[in-house]
Amino acid sequence: MQKLFIACILSSAMALAQPPAAAAKTATTWHAPHNADGQPDLEGIWDTASITPLERPAALGTKAYYTKEEAAHYEKTRNFDLNRDRRDGDATADLGRAYNDSWFDRGDHLGSTLRTSRVIDPPNGRFPAFTPEAKKKFDEFHAWFAANPADSAQDRTLFDRCLVFSQTGPPLIPGNYNNMYQIVQTSDSVTILSEMNHQARTVPLVKPDASTSTSLEKRDKSTSTSLEKRDKSTSASLEKRDKSTSASLEKRDKSTSASLEKRANQWMGSGRAHFEGDTLVIETANIRFNQQSHFGTQYEGMSDENLRVTERFTRTAPGTVIYQATVVDPTVYVQPWTIELPMAKTDGPIYEYACHEGNYGLAGILSGERAREKANLKPTAVGVPTR
Repeated sequence: MQKLFIACILSSAMALAQPPAAAAKTATTWHAPHNADGQPDLEGIWDTASITPLERPAALGTKAYYTKEEAAHYEKTRNFDLNRDRRDGDATADLGRAYNDSWFDRGDHLGSTLRTSRVIDPPNGRFPAFTPEAKKKFDEFHAWFAANPADSAQDRTLFDRCLVFSQTGPPLIPGNYNNMYQIVQTSDSVTILSEMNHQARTVPLVKPDASTSTSLEKRDKSTSTSLEKRDKSTSASLEKRDKSTSASLEKRDKSTSASLEKRANQWMGSGRAHFEGDTLVIETANIRFNQQSHFGTQYEGMSDENLRVTERFTRTAPGTVIYQATVVDPTVYVQPWTIELPMAKTDGPIYEYACHEGNYGLAGILSGERAREKANLKPTAVGVPTR
């Protein structure tokens, strides 16, 4: 299984479609600026809003890019379909447009690269299948959730609870609104502020050697020595530590910040960043999970304790950063998957999105479900996702 996953990752990296020739030409004539610390300058406010679909329409197969003419046709059709101010259709269609267009800020154009989907690997632009074990867990939970949609606040989706959203990441997946990010760099860290939920990730910068930057899972003996500064008896493995070394996760010197060993999980995980040329690379592990999707309203996927996300930020033009994120979770997905999206520089500002303050929606969902139970009515869909 491990060999299969390594092969998948390598083949995935080689199979990613290249941008159009015009973009490639621009990349050869423009060089990313660097800041006073010698780092590629990624600072600023960046907007990821676009109507590029997350998954590619199946009819397009492996077609990775639209032509300009195809893009114009897609945008016209898609904007009509998304228009929530329309009044055609029956009462059910009208109810589905209860939130009119003034609530949305998804953009009205494809991303600047004219990709046909944000998922770029697998080559068909669609999410890979679950493993049989994961599919069984997914189906069992959702069958239970359909019958018990609001037993408690803890059973609801993570965005209902104002914990994390698709935009929050990692990975960063744009949604219906609040798709801006602010990047702030220092000499030893990078902070990414998400407009959605106003959440910030501060990731320490480390200087891993070549062997540590290639994988979160397979660290050889030489890297375990440099990361932990342990004697020969303990440096043989970062994963199987004896009781004496596992007794304290707190008393480590600065060199241990380079490792992503198991510790207290957080909703946005624990990340480590480094630069590969002009690309910022962030590797994240220890991402907290439950039965609900970590990927917000945009993808009802699944994750577990083995989720690893590798993000890449590359500034390709004065006003553009190309963002890529590869998701690896071998006990959930049969292969890794990668998304890509352009981030466009904007003036901002980013205003606070105070999700939990005045969050009467969650109280309404729970009280409504209690009323349904009292009336002995059948469960219905509760809390239509709009974020």
